[in-house]
Amino acid sequence: MNNITRHDEPLKVETENHGDFLSLPGRLYPPKACPRNRATEKELLENSHVLSHYFELFVFTARRGNDAATRCALTIYPGDTTAYLGFFDSENDREAATALFEAVERFAMSRGLNHVVGPVDASFWLGYRLKINKFDKAPYFAEPCGLPWYQGLWEHNGYRATDLYSSHAFVDPPNTYHNEKFAVRLRDFLAQGYRISSPDRKDWDKTIGEIYGLIVRLYSDFPVFKFITEHDFRSHYADLQHIVDWSMVKVAYWHDEAVGFFISVPDYGCLLNQPLTPSVVSRALLTRKRPGRYVMLYMGVDPAHTGLGKAITQTIISEVVKKHVPVIGALIHEGKINERYVEEMIAEKYHYLLFEKSLGSATQ
Repeated sequence: MNNITRHDEPLKVETENHGDFLSLPGRLYPPKACPRNRATEKELLENSHVLSHYFELFVFTARRGNDAATRCALTIYPGDTTAYLGFFDSENDREAATALFEAVERFAMSRGLNHVVGPVDASFWLGYRLKINKFDKAPYFAEPCGLPWYQGLWEHNGYRATDLYSSHAFVDPPNTYHNEKFAVRLRDFLAQGYRISSPDRKDWDKTIGEIYGLIVRLYSDFPVFKFITEHDFRSHYADLQHIVDWSMVKVAYWHDEAVGFFISVPDYGCLLNQPLTPSVVSRALLTRKRPGRYVMLYMGVDPAHTGLGKAITQTIISEVVKKHVPVIGALIHEGKINERYVEEMIAEKYHYLLFEKSLGSATQ
C-alpha cells in the first residue's frame, strides 16, 4: 500500500479530474483487494447511475506532481443543508488531505450548506462509514473502505465521530451448538402462526417488493438515510438475486404480510468489484456454490412484532450450523439490540465510524 508523503513536490487541488479520481484507489490498495468498484464510480461520474437523479456529485483531487495524493466526492441533495463527503482515499499526506478538505468545505459553504457528514459514498444505498481497524484482514463483501491513517486525517481536519458501528466475526459453530433462548423464541412465534421461510428465486419480484416496503419504513431513521422509489430500489438491487444463497435469505410473515427479513450473502470479498471477465464470473459462481464464509448484511423487523428478530436469527443459525461455515454480522449500529446476539460465538470485532463537521455561516 502507498503511504508515502511527498512534501518535495508542489500541491494542487483540482475539481472534476476524473482520471486521477478513478486511478488513485488502484495505487493505494492491493490489486485484488480493492474495496472500490470502478464501474460504479464511472457511472456516478457520468451521471448515469440509477440513483444519480437524486443528487449532484462533485469530484475533488489533490495532486502532487503527476499523481493524485488524495481524492473525494461531495454529494449535495436538493433541500438538504448537509453535504455528504465520500469516496475518500488518500496517501498518508496530511498537507494534501487538509488542502482537499478545505477546498470541499469552501465549496459546500458557497452552495449554502453548513454541515458535512462522511464518509458517505454519494448515497446511503451505496455505502457509508470509515473502517478504523483490522487492516491486516482481507476486506469482506460490502465492507466500507479505509486505510490505517484515514481516521487521523479526518480528525486532524476537525471532523468529530458521531456514530460507531461494528461487524462481528463469528466462529464456525460446532454440530452441537444450540442457543436455547433463540430456539425457544422461534418455537413460540411458529406456534402463534408466524411463517419464516426462504423465498424461491422465481418469487424474486414479490420478495424484493416486500423487502423494499420494510426497509424504507424500518431504516428511515438511520443516519444519512435517503428515500428512493421502489422502481429505483429494484433496479439498484437487481443483481442481488444472482449472488445470494437463497437458503440464507429469510422472510417472516404474519397472516401473509411480510413483517421481517434477514439477508445473508456468500463472502465474495472484493471479487465483484473487478471487471466481470469469464474468470471472475467463474470464481463468483464457485463462491456462491461453496462459500468460505457468509456476510449477514441486512435485517429488519416490524417493531409491532417484538422478539421476532431472535426467531428469524435462529433460522439463520440452523443454516450456519448445517453448512459448517463462519459468518460476519455486518455493520451493527452501536446500541442496537442485535449487537449482543450470540455474543459467545464472536471471535473478533471490526469497527467503523461516521463523522460530521459544522461549517458555520454559509455564503449564499
